[in-house]
Amino acid sequence: MGLPASGVASTYSDFFINKMTASGDLYTHTAYTAALLPRERWHAVPLGTKLKLSYQGRSVIVKVNDRGAGDGSMARVLDLSRAAFAYLSGRPINAITDKTAGLITLQSIIVVPASTLQGPVTP
Repeated sequence: MGLPASGVASTYSDFFINKMTASGDLYTHTAYTAALLPRERWHAVPLGTKLKLSYQGRSVIVKVNDRGAGDGSMARVLDLSRAAFAYLSGRPINAITDKTAGLITLQSIIVVPASTLQGPVTP
C-alpha cells in the first residue's frame, strides 16, 4: 500500500500535545507536521518526508514525523497538526478543537524535495 494521490485527513487530538512522535520530535499544534496512517503504509513514506497537501485551493507543506496506529479500517490517510489543518480548512487555529475539527478530503498529496520549507504555500 503506497502513498495515495488524495485522501481523508483529520487533526491530532489535544491528548498528543508535547508527546514524543515516532521521529523523536515533541508534537505541537503549531508545527506543520503529519502522521501517516494506516500501519500498512508506513514503509511507503519514510519519516522526514515532506508532502504538499491541497484542499479547496489552499496548499501546505508538512513533514511526516509520526506514524498513526491505524489498522486500515479507517478512511484517514493522515493526521495533521492543527496549524496544517487550520490553514487548509481556512479557519483560525484556535477555532479548531477536538470536537470541531472533523475531516477534510485532500485533493492532492504530493512528495516534495526535503529542502522545501514547511508551511503554507503562497500562489
